[in-house]
Amino acid sequence: MLVWLGIDDGNQKQIASANQIAALSAMTGRAQQRGLPILLPRMDAVDQNRINPVTLWGAPAQTILAAGQRYGVQTMLVIRLSRGMPWRARYTLIDGRNTEEWEQSDAQSNALLGAAIDGATDRMARRYAVERQGSSIGSVDWWIDGIRSPQDYAAAAGYLQRLEFIRDLRVLRAEGESLQVHLDLAVGERRLRQLLAIDGRIELLDAQSDRLSRLRLVH
Repeated sequence: MLVWLGIDDGNQKQIASANQIAALSAMTGRAQQRGLPILLPRMDAVDQNRINPVTLWGAPAQTILAAGQRYGVQTMLVIRLSRGMPWRARYTLIDGRNTEEWEQSDAQSNALLGAAIDGATDRMARRYAVERQGSSIGSVDWWIDGIRSPQDYAAAAGYLQRLEFIRDLRVLRAEGESLQVHLDLAVGERRLRQLLAIDGRIELLDAQSDRLSRLRLVH
């Protein structure tokens, strides 16, 4: 999930970038606890040309989606944090065509960053809780395509291990640019696609008639 974090300190508005992520442990730590992969925009010249802090404060969902298109994710969370007594936050969760907004206030800005993750995670869980009981995929041996280097191997395995709906992961073998893994999945195919699309790092490919479903590491 791509997070657009806008901060108004009373003097100016700014958008947090990926370079500042180490200073946002209240948000990143909570995301890790909830099993929600997040990333921040680079806010380089490309991003700044598409959106600025003033625009972010009132931009419609389609403008924000277009601004983040380069990151290849379908789900975005906008946090507009305003300094005051108390701090105020306005949140917008954008998931494809669905948009949901809510607000919260607190004496501590870090509390509002953690609350942003809780709010987004809870709302997505309710939205995607459509699988019938007993409809999970279960145990499968699937290939992951796009594994071109040891770094890709580490990225794919590490990412999958952090996902709470994967109950078990074992690497079976490597072949060319593909990696075969054993997965125990606690969700059905429809929800798996939805959950993987939140971060956009790995996608589920359509199964061909002559082979099993496959995953692909997105570069």
